[in-house]
Amino acid sequence: MSLEKLLDHLKVKKTKTKNGKRKRLTLHARIEEYELRNKEVADQLLAIKWIGNEGSHDDGLSRLDLVETYQLYEYALKELFGDEKKKLDKIKKGILKKKGKRKR
Repeated sequence: MSLEKLLDHLKVKKTKTKNGKRKRLTLHARIEEYELRNKEVADQLLAIKWIGNEGSHDDGLSRLDLVETYQLYEYALKELFGDEKKKLDKIKKGILKKKGKRKR
């Protein structure tokens, strides 16, 4: 469900019209649509989806499966919404402007 909401936020279309009929896209198809914009993150989301499928249709997942999946999700979210680059650019600009230590 959270992947669906994430794709909604990223404005990935939910439906496709074929032969004049509107058809709802599966999560897999939506991730494939997003792949055209950001392959690296789409691959991470697809891996998460596969583990989610196994967890809901199989005998369950190990703790390691869950931890790794959460790590993938965290990385994908940081790629999409993290501001690490912004913070580091600010530090860099301050150093360059002062030609040394930044004012704090």
